[in-house]
Amino acid sequence: MQGNEAEACYKTKIVKNWNAIITIYPTDHANGEGAKTGAENGQEPLPLLHVTPPCEILAAFQVVPDLARCDLLQSYGKLILNERLFQALMELPMAMRKEWLLMLNEKNRS
Repeated sequence: MQGNEAEACYKTKIVKNWNAIITIYPTDHANGEGAKTGAENGQEPLPLLHVTPPCEILAAFQVVPDLARCDLLQSYGKLILNERLFQALMELPMAMRKEWLLMLNEKNRS
């Protein structure tokens, strides 16, 4: 290290998990010579995940026939946290939704 006296203390410093760090960050992409942005590297931005609004989840529960208020609230509490479970509910025929929600609630009580 040349040119900066303050960096001298880092010359012999041991860095824990160095092998894991260099696996994740093998080269300098953020700054310095040859720095590139994601667009310059030809990388496409990651697509945004679809998140169902809570009002849509609540509306889906309200059309399930004969679903008790406490069962609705328990199910709502689970499905607003888990998009995959909500997608699974929406794929079921309406006649099976109540039973599935009750089974889901019962499974977590045990």
